[in-house]
Amino acid sequence: MPKDAYHKSDIKINSVEGKLNLVGPCSYPEKWCNKWNKELSDFYKRFALNPGLLGITPELQNPDDKEKVAEMLNRELSYILNPTLMKDLKRLFGQYQ
Repeated sequence: MPKDAYHKSDIKINSVEGKLNLVGPCSYPEKWCNKWNKELSDFYKRFALNPGLLGITPELQNPDDKEKVAEMLNRELSYILNPTLMKDLKRLFGQYQ
């Protein structure tokens, strides 16, 4: 199982309750989300989709790197604003980066 969003202990409960998509944005701690909401004007748009078991992009190793966060955000928004079954399938099979 990829480690993308699997670090949450309540992952099974969230997926059964519909709070977690199969593919979606990675979930991040509230402090990081608050920080990037203030610094990147489009960051809030990633909340249009529930977090995913498989993240659209790999999890950030250094969430303080604004350049990396902006790059991740652009990739996630292109997915979120134009979702397709083909993109989901590519991500499931590890081909969507």
